[in-house]
Amino acid sequence: VENEVLCTLNSTLKGRTPRCNEMDSATAQVQTMRDLQDYVDAQEGGPGKGWFRLVTTPAEARQVIAQGKLAVVLGVEISHLFNCTVRYGLLPVLPETQGCDPATVDAQLERLHALGVRQLFPVHEFDNALGGNGIFDGLVLNFGNKLDTGQFWQTYDCPEDDYFYEAGAIMTTVPGAFDNDDPLSTLLRQLAGGTAPVYKSSKRQCNARSITPVGRYAIERMMDRGMIIDLDHLELKMKSEVIDMARARNYPLTSTHGGHGGISMAQARDIFNLGGLIYDYKGTGKGFVSGFLKARETHAASGTQHAFAFGFGADTNGMGAQAGPRTGDNVKPVQYPFTLFSGPDWGGEFSKLKPVRFDQQRSGERLYDTDRDGQAHYGLIADWVEEVRIEGGNEALSALYRSAEVYLQLRERALEA
Repeated sequence: VENEVLCTLNSTLKGRTPRCNEMDSATAQVQTMRDLQDYVDAQEGGPGKGWFRLVTTPAEARQVIAQGKLAVVLGVEISHLFNCTVRYGLLPVLPETQGCDPATVDAQLERLHALGVRQLFPVHEFDNALGGNGIFDGLVLNFGNKLDTGQFWQTYDCPEDDYFYEAGAIMTTVPGAFDNDDPLSTLLRQLAGGTAPVYKSSKRQCNARSITPVGRYAIERMMDRGMIIDLDHLELKMKSEVIDMARARNYPLTSTHGGHGGISMAQARDIFNLGGLIYDYKGTGKGFVSGFLKARETHAASGTQHAFAFGFGADTNGMGAQAGPRTGDNVKPVQYPFTLFSGPDWGGEFSKLKPVRFDQQRSGERLYDTDRDGQAHYGLIADWVEEVRIEGGNEALSALYRSAEVYLQLRERALEA
């Protein structure tokens, strides 16, 4: 994951010449992951001995999992996938310019595939040559889109619909919002470049930019490769257009961290019908169980025969915050120490797993408690699983732990489509 706008701003603020390219950064991070695998191997006896294994096929993943190791699938989530930038001209005088064409898509897709990448987000925070991004922030990211593309988002009123994940955002209108003399208002006026977005509607706004011809080409080539295509961050209509393309090929799709930009109930049923997966952005154990119940009901309503599971999207290495403590009435606290894979909530499917006891996690002088600190760091995921057990019992645990298997089944169907 990378954000070229932040890279450019940070370099400029430090007086350096920006040398920011998201594709180059993503490929460098792939090498870092391989270096990490080599490091773990070195601690555990040599090449192939470590618990951290990068995999490229479902068969590889199953082999690694059978050895009790962690199977890792590489994915890329950037705004300039395949270097497919867009720069809006002064319409209608000057047209938009795009940083890619079908030949570029082919070359860059081959580059990523050869490196072992198997999951892709066609769009991330800002518009690109493939299509429009799903709006979920009506202020900061709009300025980012202006800096990245030369234009604030053009929008329309999001449809009145039943939503699995709410679409769009209430847009912040400028001028008026930043007329003060404080440093933030001054900076935002400067970033606006003398122009300002004015959104007359008080309704939630969706992005008027949808899939482009080169975007359609890229999606088709991803399907030809059997890549896992994530719908998160696509503009609402673009999600439907990609779903229509997938339906023509019986190709499964995913939404793995909260459907940014919105997913309607009809789209959710289509995703499940294609054998796809929908996961929440990682909240508390209480939030996970609420999302699980909603997803299970929607999956059943779709009439699909494909297996159901419900994983979580931690958005690791992203800017989003992790879950805080559970709130509300009658919250049953996590009791330390606790044991996973043991007890009445851990059904027969877990019977072959050795129980694992967890004491409160200590870092330096700090003793962590998930009911006080939430997911303050990634070492507390076991505590979060205990929250899921408390809130949802065996059904929620089964859906969570089944998610890896169902993910692999999805990839197998993608390779066969």
